[in-house]
Amino acid sequence: MLHKLNLKFSAWTMSKVSTSRRTIILAKNKVLKFWPEDVHKVFGIPCGHHNIKGRDGHIKPEAIKFIKSTLGMDRKGVHGLSAAENFLMRNITESSRKIEKDCFQIAFVIFIMGHVLAPTTKHDYATIDFWGALANTETIE
Repeated sequence: MLHKLNLKFSAWTMSKVSTSRRTIILAKNKVLKFWPEDVHKVFGIPCGHHNIKGRDGHIKPEAIKFIKSTLGMDRKGVHGLSAAENFLMRNITESSRKIEKDCFQIAFVIFIMGHVLAPTTKHDYATIDFWGALANTETIE
């Protein structure tokens, strides 16, 4: 159903966001304030004292290559978000291997970031600017 989201509504909603004030301005006197912890509570995406654009955000090229190949993002004609979605459709259980669980968590964060929190102008493409924050899957609930 994700591809059927009303893009006009999404664009309108995002036009109401004030990132500097961390608010969604619904009307002149109606403001919905939000915090990083709110995003964490809703999506389970890590929040805390990591600067994903600074030292904590660095990711080695080998790690990028590993994530892309494991999630199937390196195949021709397959873009990041659809590959992440395909990985999320796998049957992962408590008895699955740790690497499968870790990759599921990484795919989930890539999928949510690409569709909700940091979408790009190109459909089905994802940015890797935040991938350094995915290096330690223990921080992803």
